[in-house]
Amino acid sequence: MRAMITVANPTVGTAIALDGVYQPTVVRHRFCKGLQMVADGVQINKSGGYTINAVANVAATAIGDVKATLLQDGRTIASTTVTAAAIGDNVALPLSASAVVKCGCVGSVISVVIGEQAVESVELNMTVQEV
Repeated sequence: MRAMITVANPTVGTAIALDGVYQPTVVRHRFCKGLQMVADGVQINKSGGYTINAVANVAATAIGDVKATLLQDGRTIASTTVTAAAIGDNVALPLSASAVVKCGCVGSVISVVIGEQAVESVELNMTVQEV
């Protein structure tokens, strides 16, 4: 089986600042020690190609847009920003991407960052899988 990890943050009501990382808190499934949960997301310790699927559920604290973006090592992964209009309610932000970790670049971290406004956590689910 190829490397795979599913992490989550089921804690409701934690404040996430504007441009803050939505931090995972639990590992739900993991196959291979080459992937591990870290404070800012998932760390990939094995070169190769990976698919990332995540859903960031947040409670908007104001009326306006809420944005979620997937980052690899602090840089936006191309075409992974999702924006939704909120009226002070819960918003689901689905994200998917492909990422490559080259030889010598192991230790790459995949993160979910929330933008446009500060929010509160509802639930985060993220799966990173080797292809």
